Amino acid sequence: MTHSFKTQLIEIALKDLKAASILYENKLYAQSYFLFQQASEKSNKAFGILTELIDENESKKISHNQLEIHKISANSHLLEIENLILKLYKKPEIEKHKLLKKIDLKSNKIKIIKGLAHLKSIQKLDTLNFHKRDYEYLIETLKELYEFRLKIDKKAKKELKSGIDIYLDFIEKFAPSNYTIEIKKVFSEENRVSLTAILEEFAIYQFRVIFIYYTFFFCAIITTKHSTSTRYPNKKLNPVLFYKKSNPTVKYQPVFMDYLFLAIKLFKKMN
Repeated sequence: MTHSFKTQLIEIALKDLKAASILYENKLYAQSYFLFQQASEKSNKAFGILTELIDENESKKISHNQLEIHKISANSHLLEIENLILKLYKKPEIEKHKLLKKIDLKSNKIKIIKGLAHLKSIQKLDTLNFHKRDYEYLIETLKELYEFRLKIDKKAKKELKSGIDIYLDFIEKFAPSNYTIEIKKVFSEENRVSLTAILEEFAIYQFRVIFIYYTFFFCAIITTKHSTSTRYPNKKLNPVLFYKKSNPTVKYQPVFMDYLFLAIKLFKKMN
C-alpha cells in the first residue's frame, strides 16, 4: 500500500530528528540543526496538507518558508469568520442573541488581523540571533501546553450546560423547524450525560491539537532562516563558527527537538 505524501513527510521528519540527535551528540551542530530545520519544515507541511490549507504541489512551492503555512491558516480562518459575520449579523435580533455575544465573532476577527500583523513582524525578526530569553519563553509556553490537564469540575459542567441551552435557544429561534427537531433530539435530557462526556473528550483532543500546532509554529519560527545558513558560508556567517554549543540556538536545540518529537507522535496518532 502506497502511503500518502503527508504520511511520508511525517515518517521522514521523525528520521530527520533521529539523525539530528546523533549529529548533535557528535558535536556536528550545523549539520544537526539543518536536519532539525528539515524535520520542522516537513511537519508544518504535513499539518498544512491535513488541514487542507495546501496541497502537495503547493507545499513544494512554499519551499523552506514554513511560516507561509501559518499565514495561509490565519487568512483562511479570517475568511471563515468574515463569512459568518455577513450571514449572522444581518438581523438585529440575531446580533443581540446571547450566542453571538458569547462567541463574539467581531472580536475574534480583530484578534486574527492582529495575529497576521504579528506574524509579518516575526518574519522580519533576526531569528538567527535569538537571545536566551526568547528561547526560554517559547520553551515555557510549550511546557505549559504539554502539561496542561483539563479538569471538568461542577462549575465547568454548569457553564457547559448553560452554553448548550444558549445554543438550543438560538437554533429554536432562527433555524429551520426540521433542523430544530433533530438538534433537540441530540441535546435531549437523556442524552446530556453522554453528550457532556463526548464534549469533555473533544476538549481534551482540542488541547492536544493546540500543543501540536504551537510546537510546529514555534519550530517554524526558530528554524526557517537556518535552511541556508547551516550549509553555506557567507560574508556574515560561517556555519562552522556560528553553530557552537555556547550559542543559545544550539544550546536549546535539543529541548525543541524533544517537543517536536512529541508533537509529531501525537499528530501521527490523530491521523
